[in-house]
Amino acid sequence: MSNPEPTPILGIITKASANSFDETLRRVVETIQAKGLTLFARIDHSIEAELAGLSMQPASVLVFGNPRAGTPLMVASPLIALELPLKALVWQDSAKSVLVSYTDPTFLAERFALPDELRANIAGIGALIDSALQGSSQFPEKCGYPVPCNTFRQLRGAARVSCGQEANTCSSGAAWWGHAWG
Repeated sequence: MSNPEPTPILGIITKASANSFDETLRRVVETIQAKGLTLFARIDHSIEAELAGLSMQPASVLVFGNPRAGTPLMVASPLIALELPLKALVWQDSAKSVLVSYTDPTFLAERFALPDELRANIAGIGALIDSALQGSSQFPEKCGYPVPCNTFRQLRGAARVSCGQEANTCSSGAAWWGHAWG
């Protein structure tokens, strides 16, 4: 597959995946869960388009985060609630390349004038996506709750998917994510 760069958009980071769409989506979901984050929803634009009688390339938005990290941000800058929880778009372009896009945390921090001491609360998204794309096993799956792509494809609308464990119980992730994400 060729990996032409998508048109740059201010504040958006896009990274190429060497894996299929479904495998990339699975890896990102599993990495979110392994980090102890809550996967609040998956919005599958391509399935919804199909249900409306339309077609489009595969595209799914994952909505995820941790209230312990996001709440202080919204207290400091209430309008950042428009951007939280964090989101990652797993998509396939017209050349069949699989990509993962997300809002640059530095862009968010500057746009919403976040205090320096809170910027780390969202800074980990790039490393999370990198870990998923590299298939890193640096952190073991936290709770044994893998959610295969076909499970999500059966869901419509906003669905909360959580591993059901406290976010601060993953000792291997705590050191990497720090106090807010661990």
